[in-house]
Amino acid sequence: MRSVKCEKFYFVFHDTDGRLSFTLPAYDGEPDHSRFVFDGTNRAFFMRRAEQIVALPDLQTEIVDLLGFVKRVRMAETPEDSSEIVRQYDVPVVVVAPLKSAAQLPA
Repeated sequence: MRSVKCEKFYFVFHDTDGRLSFTLPAYDGEPDHSRFVFDGTNRAFFMRRAEQIVALPDLQTEIVDLLGFVKRVRMAETPEDSSEIVRQYDVPVVVVAPLKSAAQLPA
């Protein structure tokens, strides 16, 4: 069963190697064919596994501007206390047409 979780507690930073990185809480299971879906707005969707999607709202303007140009982002998963990185991996960025808001979708 597919689940979508809205993650409000994430961090984004620009690494010294130029990579854009997202730090999220650690999730159960290993990532599988992950994708970072970006629609050009201030939100993105991280498809960690086919059945596990993480919505990332409220992206800062600087991050939105960078996401239009990058091919991959780095994902780092940390435990609740952020004491270490449990998993770190790069995922491709897929740019799509702007998604409609729930209010604009047909009933």
